Amino acid sequence: MWYDGWLAEREMNMHVRDARAQAETRRLARLVRMQRNQGLSWELRWMMCRLGLRLVALGARIEGQFLPPSRSTDTRVH
Repeated sequence: MWYDGWLAEREMNMHVRDARAQAETRRLARLVRMQRNQGLSWELRWMMCRLGLRLVALGARIEGQFLPPSRSTDTRVH
């Protein structure tokens, strides 16, 4: 009889531990969803996009001014 009570208590503890783990998983998933919904405004995204385009254009200008012109592979082979 003592063993049956111990086994039932053990199963109950395992059930409680599993239920708490599932609740924690749901809580974390809910937090992630809440943070994802608070994204950047479209104005900020547009500004970042324009900044990225300007940085790419600046990089191309810098490459054009300071890198030596490229040569075709025919001249390097010989």
